[in-house]
Amino acid sequence: APRRPNVLLIVLDTTRADILSAYGYPKPTSPSLDALAREGVLFRQAISTDFWTLAAHASLFTGLYPDRTGVVNHSVHDRLTQSSEPTLAELASRAGYQTAAVVTNPWLSDPKMGFNRGFTTWVTEDDQGRRGRLLGAQRVTDLARGVLQSLDQQPFVLWVHYLDPHMPYRPPQ
Repeated sequence: APRRPNVLLIVLDTTRADILSAYGYPKPTSPSLDALAREGVLFRQAISTDFWTLAAHASLFTGLYPDRTGVVNHSVHDRLTQSSEPTLAELASRAGYQTAAVVTNPWLSDPKMGFNRGFTTWVTEDDQGRRGRLLGAQRVTDLARGVLQSLDQQPFVLWVHYLDPHMPYRPPQ
């Protein structure tokens, strides 16, 4: 049987592609992503189904528009848990993939929102004893590397979510 590929899904919450050197920005703003893009698949055109995180991610993980996922605002009724549509992680798990995620956005990482559906490994800021204090990019990367090393079977889907560019942005000194 042909080898099935591993999937590493990196989400930079609210980052515009046009400021990343991998997408042609003239300054070297993203050297690590540039290297990863040279080895993997770089999508040159992607259009979000919505302008805000929850609806866009619900579409990303189900392939459906927000009106079909039910995630259209921050209401307690508008959660991915309310949808019967399978998520990427659920489908991947059923297909024999090991699934894992490192998620920093407090809305996405809250299990009540349902974005953890199908992930066998789910790492959030709460797991790190940092409730209310978001994990920075370096810590997210370190956690993702640890998760990656713990994945004991192939193939896998690993979702790594960075929140640093999201407002309020406080760049390091």
